[in-house]
Amino acid sequence: MAQGVAWQRVGTGLAVRPTVLPGGQVKVRLAPWLSYFTPGGGGSIEPVEAATELVVPAGRRVQLGGATGELHSVTRRILGYHVRDVSSETAIFLTVTLP
Repeated sequence: MAQGVAWQRVGTGLAVRPTVLPGGQVKVRLAPWLSYFTPGGGGSIEPVEAATELVVPAGRRVQLGGATGELHSVTRRILGYHVRDVSSETAIFLTVTLP
């Protein structure tokens, strides 16, 4: 008898929920989500423990995160040692605009 789940399709994303505050600021709640399909059905998960909130002035661009594709370059940056530029980097930015 097989145990576990046979994942067929998995999707990920970032739920962004803005709230306009006085003074031209916006409170933004960010939460990751995961959707999935299995032979028995599908659904989605939003781990609330991983959510965060930040207040951003209108017009401001904020870097939310990023990644690099090479493990050794990540280790070098954590240790403060960097020999060469890494060309496989990705950054995630959020720009807050009000109408």
